[in-house]
Amino acid sequence: MIPIVNGKGGALLPLVEAGGDTLAPWTLHAYQRSMGAVPDPTCPLFVLGEATMGADNTAVGNWDAAAVWWTELDPSLPIQAVVAQCNASCGQNASCGAWDLIKVTPSSGKTKPTCGLFALGAAAGCMRDPNQFSGAKAPLPVPPPHQPVEQQWVLPLSWVGRALGAVSLTPDGEIITEAIAQGRQLRVNVTPGYAVRLTAN
Repeated sequence: MIPIVNGKGGALLPLVEAGGDTLAPWTLHAYQRSMGAVPDPTCPLFVLGEATMGADNTAVGNWDAAAVWWTELDPSLPIQAVVAQCNASCGQNASCGAWDLIKVTPSSGKTKPTCGLFALGAAAGCMRDPNQFSGAKAPLPVPPPHQPVEQQWVLPLSWVGRALGAVSLTPDGEIITEAIAQGRQLRVNVTPGYAVRLTAN
């Protein structure tokens, strides 16, 4: 018996042979679930200039870190007034790199506009969101679309001591991938959304 899920979106699955009633003895596939959409390089926070007043229906994607400060603002003020307050809060804070305002909408879950400030260098993402209004002091860096994740697994006993091969199955074809086996312990780098085919020889 070996574990086949890791609770973090990873799976290690045996290949089912033709007919559907037999598992291939020397082929496994490691997979990492994609945790979100591929960043859109045209998203406003990646292209707007310094000290921008922000973009409506846009959110800081916080790939790297959550907002450091959250503050509720006056719900009686018009949206442009609370946007200006949130932008000014970031502008007056030397360590703030971007801000995010969660608006009061039927689907935002907020009863008051809520301003979040992201530390300089911590805000890296940008995504479309009708519930938010956000801005940045300078254009944010576009995160790479896929970051490999190191998975750790226990190999079947029958694989111990055999030569191990690993390739990522991508739209551009098979790419040789790093996989290290020490006894029954396996470490393999898996790109979210692409399976890695592991073979024992």
